[in-house]
Formats: sequence, structure tokens, C-alpha cells
Amino acid sequence: TKGLQYAAIQDYDNAVINFEKIDKSFKKFSKPNQRAILFSYLMTGKYQEAIDAEPKFAFSVVNYLVSKNTIDVVKNIKSEEPVIKFEQAAIKNDFKNVLNYKDKINLDGRRESLVVDAYIGLKQFDEGYEFAKTKGNNDLMIKVRQKQIEELKSKDEKANKDQIKKHEDEIKQLAKASE
Repeated sequence: TKGLQYAAIQDYDNAVINFEKIDKSFKKFSKPNQRAILFSYLMTGKYQEAIDAEPKFAFSVVNYLVSKNTIDVVKNIKSEEPVIKFEQAAIKNDFKNVLNYKDKINLDGRRESLVVDAYIGLKQFDEGYEFAKTKGNNDLMIKVRQKQIEELKSKDEKANKDQIKKHEDEIKQLAKASE
């Protein structure tokens, strides 16, 4: 198709215009042609169209938006793909849904941090700490304990002093291990 010729010379705007004229089903294109179509959608900001054509492409769309520092665009995408639901929940600080979707997607360091933020947001510090520990991420373990200490100090109860001391010692150990 003419759209594929445009895609080959990186004229993605014209490629997309031509793809939209085709009444052939996306699935009937060869895999390389499907990739060219999806990439053209990605390069022209037609993220919804890309995901509608191939829902599994949602992960690539999200990674692209993260790399461009425009992840907020995800909130306008309509999709049931877990990676989209996870990112939408994170943007809205919907901590329960961040935790609901965390086991349904691949977690990179950024997403692990969003999961820890969700545990902190729900004041589930020990669960957040355990999650960070299973990922072997000392920085996130320290972050959880620091937030937990802030929370304990804000309550200013004598009973919290021992807990604060315990967590501060733990942070020192983690910080040494990170050196």
C-alpha cells in the first residue's frame, strides 16, 4: 500500500492518512507491515488507534510515552490492557488499583517505585517494605522506612519512639549495604 511506502521513508503523517483509507483488517497484514502501521501510529501520536489495532502494543505505547516524559497522555486512552489500567491508576493516585494491577504487568524500576508509592499512600508501610525487599531495591526499602518514620513522628506518641529508632537503624544498615 502507499501507506507502507510512506512509512518506509519515515513520512508517518502521510502513512497514517493512507492506512486510515484501507478497509482491509489490520490482522490481515503481514507482521512486518503490522509493525510499520503500529510504529506510524506511535510516531504521529495516534496511540488509541495503535492500541485498538493491536491491544498488546499498549506496553510499547506506554514505554514510548514514559521515554518522552508524556505519560499523562495515558489517562485519555481507552483500553482494558493491564499496563494502561496500572498507569492510569498511578496518575490518579488510585493506590488500590495500582496494587491490583501490579502482578498483571512487567515491573521495571519506575513501576516498582509507583507500587511502593501506592503502599505508602495507603499507609501499608510493612507491605511496601516487603515488596521492595523482594525486588532487592534498597533505595525503595529506605524510602518506605523514611515515610513510615515521618508518619510515626507526626503522631508524636511515646510508643512510637522505639519503632522510629528501629527503622532508623534499619535505614543505616540499608544505606551501608548500598555503598
